[in-house]
Amino acid sequence: MNGSLSRDLVAALGDVTASLKNHSLRLRQRVDVTSVERRCEITGGERPAVEWYVDAELGTGDALTWRLLLYWSGAEWVIEADIRRVAIGGSHAEVEFDRRVSHDATLGKELLAAADDLTSAAVLAE
Repeated sequence: MNGSLSRDLVAALGDVTASLKNHSLRLRQRVDVTSVERRCEITGGERPAVEWYVDAELGTGDALTWRLLLYWSGAEWVIEADIRRVAIGGSHAEVEFDRRVSHDATLGKELLAAADDLTSAAVLAE
């Protein structure tokens, strides 16, 4: 990975983190949301990955989780995103986005597009 590509990737990671932070701030302003938590987990080794979560507890007792996952498959970068609802009866996917596959040159662009899709999905009534 060259210096410019490394810089672009780190910038994209920061931009995705900021996007999800802004999403969590918007959720906190909603009257139907009682609490919001945000976290990012980074792992190394053979399968390096970055996984972001925004968890929102709703006044109904349900919870929603926005998840964005970036990982190395061994041959390419894979980006997965989904929104899950957790309720008393269990958990299910509210929205599952198409898996994105990227090579180094397009990774930042693909990652930012996935974050935008995730944070703009309408799963709560306006």
